[in-house]
Amino acid sequence: MESSQSRENAKNKPLHVPREYQFPRTASLNVLAARKDWLGSLVRGDDEVFRTHDTLDAAEVHQAISLLECLGKDWVYLLVQRHESDEEKECIPLLQPAFSFSGSSKELSFSQALHFLSSTNHKNLWKAASTKHFCMSTPLKPARSKSNDVQTLPVSRVIQTASRRLFPSSSLTPSSEGGVRRVSLCSAHLGLCRPLLIEETDSESTLIFLPLSLHSLWDCLSFSSSITKENVVKPLFIIYQIIHALARIHDLGCFAGDLTMSEILIDERLWIQIIPKLDSNFHTCTKGRTRSLTEERCSQSPISAENDESLPRLVEMWARGSLSNYDYLMKLNALAGRRMGDPKYHPVLPWVIDFSQPNGKWRDLSRSKFRLSKGDNHLDLMYESATASGNESPDIFQISLTLIVYVHAFMSRIIESQQQQVAHHIPEVLSEITYYVYKARRMPQSVLCKHVRSKWVPNEYPASIVRLQEWTPDECIPEFYSDPSIFKSTHEDLPDLAIPAWSSCPEDFIKRHREALESLYVSERLHHWIDLTFGDSPSHEKGLSGDSSGEATEDRKQKDEEGSRAAAFQRLLSRSPKLSTSVEPGNEVPVPLPKDYSPISLLNQVEHLYSFIAGIAGHCPQPLSTGSQGSPQNSFLRLLVSRRKERDLQALACLMLEVFMPSTFQILGSCSSLEQRVHLASSVISQDPKAIPICIREAVASLLNHDSSTVITEKGTPPLTPQLLLQPLISPIPFPSSFSVIYSIAGEISDLHWSLRKKEILSDTEEGLARHSACVVKGTVASLSPVILQLSNEELDLVVPHIKALFRWPQTRVLAAWHLLDPIGQALGPEKTSHHFLPELTALMSCENATEKHLKLFHKSFLLQLLVRLGVKSFLAHFLSILVEALGGCRDSGDAASHQHNLKSLPDEPTSSETQTPKKVETPANAEPGVFEFEEEELRGARGEEEDAEEKEVGEEPLAISHDSLDPTPPLKTCQVGISDMCMESILWLAERLGPVLTARHITRNLLKMLTLCYLEETCLYGEAFVTLQYLPHVMELVASCKQRISVTLEAGLIGALALVPHALDCLRDATLMELLSETLIRRIVYPATQLASSRSLTFPHGEKARSAVIWKTFAVLKVISMRIGFEMSKKHLTAVIVRFFRSFSLAHETDKDDAECHRSTESDTGSDLDNSGYFNIEKDEEKGSYTVKGLVHLEQVDSPADLGFPLSPSEHQIPIPERVEEELKEVFSCELAHEAYITFCHLAGNMHLDRHLCNTKLIRLLYDEHEVKLKKLSPSSSSSSISSRNHFMHSDATARAGETNSSSSTRHVKGNWLAYWEHAIGKPDVPGTFDFKGIPLQGFLGHTANTRSIVVLDNENSFISGGKDRTVRLWSLRNQGDGSCQMACRWVYGHHKKSIVSLAYLDGPRLIASCDSSVHVWDPFMTSPVLQVEGGKHPPVTCLIPFPSAPQRILVGTSEGTLRFLDIRASKYVCDLKTSYLAGGVVRSLCTSSDGHRVAIGHSTGILSVLDLRSGFLLNSWKAHDGEILNLVSGRTKGFVSSSMDQSLMVWSWEDGKVLGLLKGSSEPSHCLSVMGSQLVTATTANRIGVHSGFEEPPGTLAGVRLKLETFKGMITSLATLPLNELLLLGSDNGSIWLFS
Repeated sequence: MESSQSRENAKNKPLHVPREYQFPRTASLNVLAARKDWLGSLVRGDDEVFRTHDTLDAAEVHQAISLLECLGKDWVYLLVQRHESDEEKECIPLLQPAFSFSGSSKELSFSQALHFLSSTNHKNLWKAASTKHFCMSTPLKPARSKSNDVQTLPVSRVIQTASRRLFPSSSLTPSSEGGVRRVSLCSAHLGLCRPLLIEETDSESTLIFLPLSLHSLWDCLSFSSSITKENVVKPLFIIYQIIHALARIHDLGCFAGDLTMSEILIDERLWIQIIPKLDSNFHTCTKGRTRSLTEERCSQSPISAENDESLPRLVEMWARGSLSNYDYLMKLNALAGRRMGDPKYHPVLPWVIDFSQPNGKWRDLSRSKFRLSKGDNHLDLMYESATASGNESPDIFQISLTLIVYVHAFMSRIIESQQQQVAHHIPEVLSEITYYVYKARRMPQSVLCKHVRSKWVPNEYPASIVRLQEWTPDECIPEFYSDPSIFKSTHEDLPDLAIPAWSSCPEDFIKRHREALESLYVSERLHHWIDLTFGDSPSHEKGLSGDSSGEATEDRKQKDEEGSRAAAFQRLLSRSPKLSTSVEPGNEVPVPLPKDYSPISLLNQVEHLYSFIAGIAGHCPQPLSTGSQGSPQNSFLRLLVSRRKERDLQALACLMLEVFMPSTFQILGSCSSLEQRVHLASSVISQDPKAIPICIREAVASLLNHDSSTVITEKGTPPLTPQLLLQPLISPIPFPSSFSVIYSIAGEISDLHWSLRKKEILSDTEEGLARHSACVVKGTVASLSPVILQLSNEELDLVVPHIKALFRWPQTRVLAAWHLLDPIGQALGPEKTSHHFLPELTALMSCENATEKHLKLFHKSFLLQLLVRLGVKSFLAHFLSILVEALGGCRDSGDAASHQHNLKSLPDEPTSSETQTPKKVETPANAEPGVFEFEEEELRGARGEEEDAEEKEVGEEPLAISHDSLDPTPPLKTCQVGISDMCMESILWLAERLGPVLTARHITRNLLKMLTLCYLEETCLYGEAFVTLQYLPHVMELVASCKQRISVTLEAGLIGALALVPHALDCLRDATLMELLSETLIRRIVYPATQLASSRSLTFPHGEKARSAVIWKTFAVLKVISMRIGFEMSKKHLTAVIVRFFRSFSLAHETDKDDAECHRSTESDTGSDLDNSGYFNIEKDEEKGSYTVKGLVHLEQVDSPADLGFPLSPSEHQIPIPERVEEELKEVFSCELAHEAYITFCHLAGNMHLDRHLCNTKLIRLLYDEHEVKLKKLSPSSSSSSISSRNHFMHSDATARAGETNSSSSTRHVKGNWLAYWEHAIGKPDVPGTFDFKGIPLQGFLGHTANTRSIVVLDNENSFISGGKDRTVRLWSLRNQGDGSCQMACRWVYGHHKKSIVSLAYLDGPRLIASCDSSVHVWDPFMTSPVLQVEGGKHPPVTCLIPFPSAPQRILVGTSEGTLRFLDIRASKYVCDLKTSYLAGGVVRSLCTSSDGHRVAIGHSTGILSVLDLRSGFLLNSWKAHDGEILNLVSGRTKGFVSSSMDQSLMVWSWEDGKVLGLLKGSSEPSHCLSVMGSQLVTATTANRIGVHSGFEEPPGTLAGVRLKLETFKGMITSLATLPLNELLLLGSDNGSIWLFS
């Protein structure tokens, strides 16, 4: 009862958190650190006792919160907004009726906009006329009437009403009498920060926000201002979000308050969250009465001079003596971004007294503290070393202080102009370690050990302030002028800080020190220190000359005294009390004037002061106390609401300027008032309007000058409101049309992000969150898919971070990858997609906690998307190893491994872009079925028709996968498909697509590294070469590595190797198997494996289980070999290894007796008379199907075991055997293994032959009988005959299986030239840039009837496009077939051209082909359908084209008139036309772009080369490069590009300045074909000479040339294309044929 009662009492108490666990962020917001479990209990209404940190004390926690350091995984940072109300205070509510403005939810059409403007203007005009005439006709009220009285309400009630409107709640805990009302799990509109909890009492309201980011817009623009400088889209999107949020707040009848950038949170995705000021929704007044109309109007004025704390006003007040030195310096520190308690940016004040002197001495304020402490020589040495290293002179205090230059720059220009050298001094005025040493007496010991010295040594800290000042080169802090407690130590072993002798106590020191700061001497010289500390250049230091030596000449002193700066900052009048004494009238006494008194000099000082202030503020000084009286309005409440709206709009205008011009407004600081901001904004508009970006100039001017009395603006529209700014037909801000879609997507994703954070804190269930996640992903796909291809690069930069978040969160990443990879990859292109999403995709595929959702990611339909959207090279480098690992079952866990699936139903969800059915590509009659064809998925562009593809490939019966059985298993209707099974199908599919070389390099090589995974039969795809040259050598090497010691890795590899061998043998022909049988299979694999399994000296890491697996796998290999070679060959070649296999049983069960018996038996076997022993050889006639007896075969004709080189010595019995190994051997060589092996080898080699040669027949028979007894007990009806029949392997089954295997995919087997190329490719190191052209023909492609003009290889390298003079463009499949002389037909023909083809280009992003014959045709090679045709007509003929690198939807086109044109596929027209040369360049022959996509090089028929900047369109260079016509251009990977010409030269040019980098060696013929393969340049000449230039970007490089023989290539080379991944060349000839060479 007591615990429940205490809990109930805790609920009725308001929220109490220790002060140390909060840190003030702004005037209305605090940062709160809390434990997640405490916060969860608070939301659920359970125990609310705040739990402190387990390891850190309160001071350490407070310090960590101030720096936003991580307190642990169980802690979270929150934002708290608290509103307290006084019972004596009431307020006038400003809340308006909530309404929904139709324009804020959707964009208005043109007719709707016209109707809205007409109706709004009509309503406003009638309202203004009615108000005007009604007021004029209404008689005056009696004097006793209180016309200005309005209804008042308690403040708490208004706050609660506003919070309920802005943050609707899902639950409300009712309060008891005087208790606490708690609103939990609040929702929020887009753009508003969402509170986790709202706690309400009668006198207080507390809102606890769970922000997505703790960084404000002020932080972002202060320290990452490049966001606004990169492009205009990002700042416009930030402003769009602010306007959207403000419009929604106004629609709800509330006000946002004087919003500043500190109250707008922003995350890395540029999503903002506004925390509105709830106290802006009421007007406070004294209980029982209201203020007068005039008073209220004055207090609500947007700009009030009394509260003006702008920098010009502060300077004027300080110069006049109205502001003390201490206060003025603290204001400057605040404007510079320094704040109390922050070690990094703590306020700084000057040391004004030199404590080293007995009675003190004035400090020289014209020199920095570092110079006074270290001296000039030390600073000069630093300066010389910095300048010698080429670095720039360091700036002073780079954290926001350059903004203060606005103050003192006016008076410093004279001195700066007179300096001849760059002045310098140390930029840091207060280091972080100095701050902790200053406050060492008050700081916790743990904090000091963390930041000052890891070991606590009290004697290391200065004992007195005199020593402290001598020790540090830094300036003072305000505490030494205001806080006596800083001298008193809280540590037992650290004494108090000693004070100078001329002060009696810390309080006396503070008083005297403060008086010294406010003295006339310091006041007249303080401006020097201000320039040193807050100035933009150290040249402000008095007497600086180059190296800031501090030695000033007399002329310089005179100029400084007469300079306007010194005059401006000296006091006009002394603030001494004597001068302020009043004199009674009539007792005037003549005032004696000083001897050197000069009124003119005083007037000059005043003029200098006014000139100084006018130069800073832009106007003459005004009286310090000014006020403005406004005319009263008809309604006091209407006036207050109108003023509140005006302030909201003014704050919006200021925010626009602050976002676009952060450096201008940082001078005001982060907590400046609205009056200061409006004043500075108005000054910028009036003095330099062109500095404001044109996109917001009109809107800012209109919002700042907003007048409630204005009914219709000059343009005929209503006054601007946030709602109107969102309407594209009305708003003066040109927001991109895609912002509405991007904003909606970003809002949904951010809302999901908040839900994920809430789940992390409250430990919610996954069910509702999973549905929410799925809805967000599918909604994103539905919104983004229609517009993503129309987005610019800048707009895509806004979308990508939000999509990356979906790829990163566990709840959404699978769905996001499945649905969003294709559309986002299509818009970005392979390079940018890899840059942005590769880490997330690899992490997703490598996830260890895989579920059944991950299964679809390993399906070939998703892998096809990865191949297409990331590129083949990126896929091979990052995902193949993941697939191989998943193949071994490392990704199978939980439901993913055991879930029932039908492969025909995978994937279970089609992608969103499934829009159309492709045309069927007709396969030529002479084309063989194979793999390097266009699969149905690729023809559809991976657009989600995987189900149809599965039906075509799998059929009605899905594949059944069995890893353990050696017998062929019939397919099952339904099977358990895990990730490993799916990966097996996908790897087979990949092997077919990649070809033999890439398969050997990336697939089989990885499979051999994880042999436990190799239960595949992909080796039969490319023939037995894979087995003989790659698989079996690896197995032999692995078996040999286990002879000395077996590690865990070797153990797993050995088992996997033995499991691989039976499958690999099925791919060998009988002749090849017999060649490898004796030396490779028996002597190097089977026999050593048997010895390893029965070894007494070697131990297996996994003991009996591993030994058993090795011996059973070895037995399976023997069985497969015996089945393949037949009865007679088994007796001839396998007898010795079979005898050794059965001898292992003797080693396991009998040590001495069996040994002697075995040895005697062996001797008797070799020397006995075999005349009476033999058997009849019965063979089957394959043609007749009958059996015939060939004759008697004597046993002496069979080789003995000793003849095969395996001596059967009894030495193994002499090795001492550990007890554990003995038990393992008995368990491994069990009666079951003996039974199975004896029956099998009796059938395969004959029982008579087996009994004759076995030396331990008695033991084997004994084990056999023992197992028979066990089987009969388990199944009494069974017999040995039934058992033997069940285990019997018929020769016909093995033969049929081998024949079936050998006949499958024979057309894909590597042989002839393909085999030679494959052996060379897998034998060379996989090093890029090592292409070695051998001139070996691999494949021919026939179809063109005339000259082949251009060849383009698709990015997957399994297909290419060619265009010829026969006016056709042909689509080809690349696949290995035949022995090098085979010729293939094309897959599809595009025949819509009317002239011969001159150029082709492949567009990576949209995956389209562009071809031209003087007109441009764009078509889809996967859908085989035209997309766009731009005919010549009035346009000049097109001579060449290339893709636009930075804009996937555009094409760069060269014309016969020497111009460069931009063709936009989306707009179906040319959008830009650029001149390419200053001279008469002639026809554009070739184009190429730089690797970064910023420049394009143009080659002309006159030999002129030009370079243009694609970002600006400017012509950078144009020069005469060659004497003859330029034939071709290609770009290198870094700094240069290559041009070839009819003058037979190859020149390398620089992208930067157009200078020649060198001349490449070449042949005597023109190199008309160029292509880059990695770091090598491949050239082809008219004489059929192929050249490979290595290091061509640094001429001359090296050249390797090969001339093609006439018998290998007929005709002349007319086109060339490279396959970098496969290191192959495609060569087109003048007779229309195309050949693939290695």
